Amino acid sequence: MTNEIKTVNAVTCFLVQNDKVLLQERPSSKVWGELLNGPGGKVEPGETAAAALLREVYEETGLALKAYQARGRVCLDIPSPTPLLLSVDIFLATEYSGDPEDREGRLAWHHRAELPFQRMWADQKYWLPAVLDGYSVQARISYQAGSLELGELDLRLHGS
Repeated sequence: MTNEIKTVNAVTCFLVQNDKVLLQERPSSKVWGELLNGPGGKVEPGETAAAALLREVYEETGLALKAYQARGRVCLDIPSPTPLLLSVDIFLATEYSGDPEDREGRLAWHHRAELPFQRMWADQKYWLPAVLDGYSVQARISYQAGSLELGELDLRLHGS
């Protein structure tokens, strides 16, 4: 039996409109259910992060991105329920077409000054405000076993 850590590449997009950020509630039936995050998902084999971003945002929200900016990468070391290294490319978008639809979780706009960090991944309160201000993030985050509480955080922000 091996203790290999599974690595998953994913994308997350924070859509911004009039000082509000679109967040999606993960279905309660899935792992990490009821957490809020930007729409996104796994990068498929052979797919670029940009292609995954366009596909995932459309699949989950019905929105077609017109323009987006890469804002870095966050690597999450999650020890349970099974060991996982989740490498997430972070994107910010302000131009899109369509109306948001709750396709894979409830969507809601939240004022950026009042983001519900208590319902989001614990690391996001440390870097998301800076990303919304135009910075990029590079982070390696470890979560504690059996919970979504932060263990270690190595965070670097780069100017806009």
